[in-house]
Amino acid sequence: MKSLFFVNIFNPCCSRSFIQSTIYLNKLIIRFYSQQDKPLMYQLEHVQKRLEFTTPLMFKMRMDYTFLRKDVFLDDQIMGVTRSGLNEIMHHFGTIAVAGNLLRANIDAQALNIVPILEDGTVRLRWRLVYHNWIDYFSFKSDKENEKWYDGYSIFYVDGDGLVYKFTLQKIMPDDESSLQKFKGTKEFVKKVVTQNVANYNEKQQIVNLKQSSIKN
Repeated sequence: MKSLFFVNIFNPCCSRSFIQSTIYLNKLIIRFYSQQDKPLMYQLEHVQKRLEFTTPLMFKMRMDYTFLRKDVFLDDQIMGVTRSGLNEIMHHFGTIAVAGNLLRANIDAQALNIVPILEDGTVRLRWRLVYHNWIDYFSFKSDKENEKWYDGYSIFYVDGDGLVYKFTLQKIMPDDESSLQKFKGTKEFVKKVVTQNVANYNEKQQIVNLKQSSIKN
């Protein structure tokens, strides 16, 4: 048994597989602990600047992927697919860029708002795709009138090394600002109704007082 043990240890095939499995295990351990460590604010701001620079390049040229990890994970909730690894994600965005330029007469990506959040170690990006359809491109209307857009939202999860290990693509939720405007409108309506009711009550009270004073006289 002992001789078999030493034979297996010094066997080139066994030692190679042992080394490969050890390296893979070390990578998993490093990945786990780096995800547990939260990034610092300057690391989140670096991701913020990279997104501000690279988002408008989506349909024009190769984007910047230097702030993503090689084992980065993408959860594309818009198309209902997931991608794992930098190469798969680059191919995914390349396919979207080619399809967008073929299906639309003109298409651009815009970064509307980028917010780093230190508490959960994320950078949140609100983006917009502005495009023109081919059928509208040759119409007599102005480009502004034919302009259409699609709003989206992405969350980038940053590890302790300042690299993105996961991010999402999803359709934008209803804007908080519009909800706030609705709330303000409701509040103003309630205020108006209350003011009107108070005025009506005061008017009725004055009539009652006049009647009582006339009866006494």
